[in-house]
This record gives sequence, structure tokens and C-alpha cells, in this order.
Amino acid sequence: MVEDYSGLMSIYSKESPDLLRNAFDSILAQTILPKEFVCVLDGPIGLKLTEVVKWFKSECSNRNIKIVFVKNPVNCGLGISLAEGLRACSYEYIGRFDSDDLNNPERMEVMLNYMNEDKNQDIAVVGSQIAEFSDSPQRLIGRRKVPISFNEVAQKVFLRNPLNHMTVVFRKSIILAVDGYKDMPGFEDYYLWMRLIDNGYKITNVPDTLVYAHVDGNTYARRGGIGYLRKELKFQYSVYSQNIIGTPTFVRNIFVRGIVRLLPQKWLAGLYKLLH
Repeated sequence: MVEDYSGLMSIYSKESPDLLRNAFDSILAQTILPKEFVCVLDGPIGLKLTEVVKWFKSECSNRNIKIVFVKNPVNCGLGISLAEGLRACSYEYIGRFDSDDLNNPERMEVMLNYMNEDKNQDIAVVGSQIAEFSDSPQRLIGRRKVPISFNEVAQKVFLRNPLNHMTVVFRKSIILAVDGYKDMPGFEDYYLWMRLIDNGYKITNVPDTLVYAHVDGNTYARRGGIGYLRKELKFQYSVYSQNIIGTPTFVRNIFVRGIVRLLPQKWLAGLYKLLH
């Protein structure tokens, strides 16, 4: 079984040092550790975050994990940062990690086993289910369930995001084959999944809950409002203009998803919990 993989994370100035430290701890607790870890520092990150990153670098050194830093002189956003980080990764398998989420110790072992199965050699990306917490992972406040089979993913991908981005493991060569991450604020991952499906690649999920995702009072607020509606319209027009989605789907998405973006925050939070 191929066990060598790169870890990939983007960090910017507004991250919580405590949550970042906890996220790093969960990475270092993996039953299969990364051979290298690529940290994209998306602009200056400040003293406190720098101290946590230095601690992680030392811990990686103690475990013979090569750590690679990609430094953006200014904040460029997640899409550009992950595109740069992807190119810096040395291994075919890449595990995505978020800076405020906690990973089940067996997360990478489960996913690498899945990707290495003979029947799954045509899978480009695999994700997992997530549980959501605010104060403590012992007090869960929600879950986001995503489809397991490729057929179900392929049916839903043009209507809603079928993967939890912070859970995914993918094959670098295939991601690069569709030109990788793009600068599509709010939809960097979803845009990538659509392009993969449109180019004939398979993406799927395992049924296990392998990541505990941190949410706060602003999580749902960031997914709504006029600003996010503009991002939604840009994204939908982009995939429509590239013939990834047809006119009926485009109109449906603009109408349904546009209304959702303008819902009051409490309604938006309730809707997400109902759907997931």
C-alpha cells in the first residue's frame, strides 16, 4: 500500500492560534503521518500564529516530516494559496487540512486504504462525513452528510457541493490535469469538483466521520448576504459559460441559491442544518 503523502494547509492572519495548535495536534496524532507538510502562509500572520507554526515545524522535525513553507507577500485568498501549495507538494497523494478543524487519528489511514484498493484506482478525490462543534468536539452541534457513491455525487454535484473540503484526499496528477485550484472566492473547492466531473473523473466519499469541523457564530453569516450572492453569481456564470452546467440548471441555481444567500442568518443556519 502506498502510504506516502503530502499534507496541505493554508493559514492567514485571522486564524485562531489555539484552534491552529489543536489542528496541528490532530495531524501529528495520525496513525499514518505525512512524509511532508506544505504550509501556505497567506500574507503576514502575526507573532502568535508564527509561534504556533514554529512549534509545529519543530514537532515535524522530531518525526522526520519534511515541512515546506510557501509564503505569499500579501493575502491572496484560498484558491491562489492552495494552487501554489499544490505545486509545492512532492507526493501523488495529498491530504487537505484546515487550520481550525480536528482530524480523527485514523483519517488518513482510512482514506489511503480506500484510494489504494484495486477497485478505486480511478477515483480522483475522496472525502468523508463531518461533525460540527463550536466549543468542544464532545458537544456536537451538527453534521454534514455527503453522498457516498460516485453516481450519487455525479447527480448532485451541479446542484450542491458534494464534498466536505476539509476532509479530502486527492491524486495530485489528476488535480493538475484540470488545472488545479482557481481564484473563485467562496467556491474554490466546488469549482474544482465540477471541473473534475465535467472532465470524466470520479469523486466520492467514505461513510465515516473523520473530521470534526469548527463552526462559530459567523460561519453561516459568511455564507449569506449581498457579498456572498455576488460570489455565487460569479461562480454560477463561470460554470455556465464553460458549458459545465446547462441553461435549466443555471436558472435553477441562480433562483434557488440566490434566494438562500439573502435569507436572514438564523434562517440560513436552520436551513443548512435541515439539509445536512
